[in-house]
Amino acid sequence: MDKQICKQSPNSRIMRMLNLDSVKISKLIVFIGIIMAAGFLRLYLFENINHQLAYMYYENDISYVTEGLSFIDNYSYDTLMDVKWVLTIFFTIAYLSLTLGIINILFSNRQFMHITVFIFGLIIFVSFILYSTFGFVNESALGYRLARFCMGVVQSPLPLMILIPAFKLVDNK
Repeated sequence: MDKQICKQSPNSRIMRMLNLDSVKISKLIVFIGIIMAAGFLRLYLFENINHQLAYMYYENDISYVTEGLSFIDNYSYDTLMDVKWVLTIFFTIAYLSLTLGIINILFSNRQFMHITVFIFGLIIFVSFILYSTFGFVNESALGYRLARFCMGVVQSPLPLMILIPAFKLVDNK
């Protein structure tokens, strides 16, 4: 009697290990697509606004803003700085929401959701403390760079890439 040996592919083992069905996989694909699109959109917007701010601040001869965003020529320096703050808040909330969505799909654990919100809040708080502290000691440029780095973390998939394996380790215990 011939026995068929059924070998599992590495992908099916990963799916079983993460307890993923086709619906969860579909949701994850959508969330990952949105995260990628948000990253490209964020980069596009901030790069172009920063080009315009540099053009205005240094009184350069050439603006390197792409044609699709050439309308920002009509806005003042202060208005563009305000827009950057609004975009920072928007993308932070967007990445928090997307991270929570993926954590919920993978783990359905309320405590993990609370930890995720806490970590985002902690990073934002550290950013504020760095910016404020360095501002008090006349090192505002350094404080701004450090705060900007921290805020860049919460506007990226980096927390998600750290939290998924961490939560999986906790979930397996």
